[in-house]
Amino acid sequence: MAITTSYTWNITELRNDTSDKFITHAAFSITGVAKSDGVAICTVRDTSCSPIDFETERTGNEKPFADVTEADMVGWVQGKIGTINVNILHRQIDKSIDKILNPPTNINVRSKLPWE
Repeated sequence: MAITTSYTWNITELRNDTSDKFITHAAFSITGVAKSDGVAICTVRDTSCSPIDFETERTGNEKPFADVTEADMVGWVQGKIGTINVNILHRQIDKSIDKILNPPTNINVRSKLPWE
C-alpha cells in the first residue's frame, strides 16, 4: 500500500498599488493530501507560510490585474521563494501527515513532582 501526497497551493490574499493595481504582496497556503490506493486518508493545510513581497519596479510588461489567475500567482510565489524552499514546505507537510498517520507511541507528558 503506497502512500502518495499531492500538494495544492492557494493564494489567500493579495495587496496591490491602488494607482495601477500592480501586485506587491501575496499570502498563500499549501494543502497536502495523502492518498493510499487513490483514496484520501489524511489532509494537512499549512496556513502559517510567510507572505511574499514582490519587487515594485515596473518593467512595462506587467500582466493586467484583471487577467492574473491564481495559477499565475502560485507560479510567481514559488519562483520568488525558490525550488529549495518549495521542497522544504512540502517536506514540512509530509512530516505533519506522518505524525498523524503514525502517531508516536512514547509521549513525554508533564507530570506532578513525586514529592508533592
